[in-house]
Amino acid sequence: MIISYQNAEIFVLALSYTLGGVKRSLEELHSENLLVGAVETLSQVGYRCSYGLEVDETLLDLAAGSAAQALRQSQVKPQTLFFQHGILDSMVVPWDSREPDAATRNGYFAPSLMNAINLGDVPYFTSFASGCAGLRSF
Repeated sequence: MIISYQNAEIFVLALSYTLGGVKRSLEELHSENLLVGAVETLSQVGYRCSYGLEVDETLLDLAAGSAAQALRQSQVKPQTLFFQHGILDSMVVPWDSREPDAATRNGYFAPSLMNAINLGDVPYFTSFASGCAGLRSF
């Protein structure tokens, strides 16, 4: 999603999303012990399946593809980016443990994504769905 604001208005200029390549039904998720609730209960509230990552997919790859597509749709370079994190995987990306410099080893998701789509020079803001206190459980 790209939010564009000129003057006082804020609106969605372009939206794109990508789902992971592995689709599993509730029954498959249950048989793999990946469900917390009962299949019947989840079905009653609208859940049908889950899309997970293929072995060669990463969340960063999916996000970069979607963001690049949204940028092409909008045909403008954003002046600021906003990131909303809800899970640990969208907060940091894997890093090379052999990297000795902590500054370059730090793999924050937002700047990694921005570099992947050639927007490393754009200022950004982040927010966490669970709040900063929610990160203590990690």
